[in-house]
Amino acid sequence: MEGIHEGLEAARAAGKRLGRPPAMNEEQVRHVRDLLSRPENSLAAIARLLGVVPLDPVQARARALRQPGPAAIEEAR
Repeated sequence: MEGIHEGLEAARAAGKRLGRPPAMNEEQVRHVRDLLSRPENSLAAIARLLGVVPLDPVQARARALRQPGPAAIEEAR
């Protein structure tokens, strides 16, 4: 077990992303934010459009709100 933890720490120190890759890229996340700003769009419709499960657009929006910066502050309003 010790070797596993050392390897994980080394990967984190090298800036590697651990875990499952994101379902959507940054361009798709921006598209989701744009689509969510329009009340006529449902999460299910957005997910079908992008070919992801309905929870992915919700997680993408939450991830965007956690990021610091003017865009995240504006999105939270």
